[in-house]
Amino acid sequence: MSLNTFGIWFGFRGYASLQREGISRYTVNLIKYLIKNFKIRCEIWVYNVNKKEVELLFSDLLNDKFTSNFISIYTESYYINIKCKLHRYMYFKNSWNINLLLKEENLVSWKRPYEDYIVAISYNNINKNIFYIIVDHILMGLLMFKGIYDKTTSKYLNIKKKNNKTFNDTLVMAANQFSQADCFLIPVFLWVNALKLRKRKIIALHDLHLYDFYDLFMKEWDREHTGKWKWTFDSSINKIEEHLKYNNDILFISNCDYVRKNHTLKYIKNVKAELTDYVYLPVIIPDNIDNRIVSEATLKKKYNINSRYIFFPTQIRPYKNVITLLKSLKLLLDKEYEIKLVLTGKLNDSKIASKYASENNLWNNIIETGDVPEEDLYSLHKYAVATVVTSLFEGGFPWPALEAMYMNTPAIIAKIEPAVERIEALGYKIENSGLLFFEPMDYKSLAEHIEYVICNREKIVYEQRNIKNVLLNYTWDDVSKQYYNIIDKFILNN
Repeated sequence: MSLNTFGIWFGFRGYASLQREGISRYTVNLIKYLIKNFKIRCEIWVYNVNKKEVELLFSDLLNDKFTSNFISIYTESYYINIKCKLHRYMYFKNSWNINLLLKEENLVSWKRPYEDYIVAISYNNINKNIFYIIVDHILMGLLMFKGIYDKTTSKYLNIKKKNNKTFNDTLVMAANQFSQADCFLIPVFLWVNALKLRKRKIIALHDLHLYDFYDLFMKEWDREHTGKWKWTFDSSINKIEEHLKYNNDILFISNCDYVRKNHTLKYIKNVKAELTDYVYLPVIIPDNIDNRIVSEATLKKKYNINSRYIFFPTQIRPYKNVITLLKSLKLLLDKEYEIKLVLTGKLNDSKIASKYASENNLWNNIIETGDVPEEDLYSLHKYAVATVVTSLFEGGFPWPALEAMYMNTPAIIAKIEPAVERIEALGYKIENSGLLFFEPMDYKSLAEHIEYVICNREKIVYEQRNIKNVLLNYTWDDVSKQYYNIIDKFILNN
């Protein structure tokens, strides 16, 4: 048995905006290249509340003549609608055509599961008399809108209590009843309702940074908010650990060996090392981006940039360590360099950094662009003195650095384990890579690097060309092939 159909689980109940999340971009590209290279059929399972978001997220693939043939999206309504039709078919089967039903749902290939299910329904209802059938229909009508009633057996299904409310995970039921996936990808480990799927599961575990930097989160964020996130992490991991006591149906794939060893195996009990793996992830370069770069004058006018600038394109989170960059900026300004710091995040998201900026009169030298379109993002890289990555942790080689190198802009990077691991995996040492590294908290060293780049920008770009070419030659084609082989082996052995 090999991987033919891949399930993608977006089974979180509340509404979520998915467009800007790195994990969303990872999922879309993985699916795109699995289809391209192996013609894998993909089922995407999502609650109705997020269906439009998922359709938007996968719009390029759904609108493509080739890939659209391999992707289907299913929601919990699918379960309710099909069961309702099957219920009517059971009572009026003389006037129904099962093949017509299947064609209506565009699921002719799923004929066998349907036929088996109909036989089971018919068998279960043989002994029902007309009185119970009438009662069944009345109750079905009253309770159908809550989605908690099984319309064919008149029994409540898996009702759970949460905050004195009842709900039923019909999406899991639908997937278990009708999915033909050989295994499911769970892009976010917090979506633990996926543990109920009666399929092999791949959990993409790219980081558990909250545990490494919990004290920092408590300082930077509201303590109650941080505590809730910690509780959510703990609760999800506890459920995974409990599941692993009795099952070997989960494979954890990380984005570097550091995360595999220091997050997956460290923070999740009962994980077998042989059921963990890692695949490095390349940067996602937008199609035709070179032809969409705007002029420097247009860009600077749009964002009110009137001098040289350092680019810091990331959300401001506690472990992003923006305070080190601000301290370096102050040193440069004290030396009377005319330079700005351009952020795509909001500095006020960091209590420590925003306070430091106010106390040292840095706000006039900080420009916040907010979210920017792709062409502006890459244009901001192109015209920057340098793109700086100060993070205390990244789940692999930092994408902003790769984006900068693609645009022939110097990258200055904090010396963190995942970045060093990636460089060494390519046969380089950081000393001969041509990249500029600094210890994450050493703002003086960072300031010296920026000062050096100001005076030697073209030289740095030239010195980074070899590692740039090697890093950028690693593509999503390579990723999809590694994933396919890893998953194929997992299916065969489990």
